[in-house]
Amino acid sequence: MLHVYDLLDRDVVFVCRHDQLAGELLVITLWERERLGAGRVPRRFTDALEEKPRRSGAHEPR
Repeated sequence: MLHVYDLLDRDVVFVCRHDQLAGELLVITLWERERLGAGRVPRRFTDALEEKPRRSGAHEPR
């Protein structure tokens, strides 16, 4: 894994994987280092990542 920092905004960090066959970096995720003010990504999007999708045909636990 490689950590790549944005050239203009050094608080944005991209976590990448090097794909040697394709000769490119694949962005796995990104995050913001500590900073003042609101985040760049609205909270509803990051909260949605924590929700587990329902599997179709799966039984709900009782």
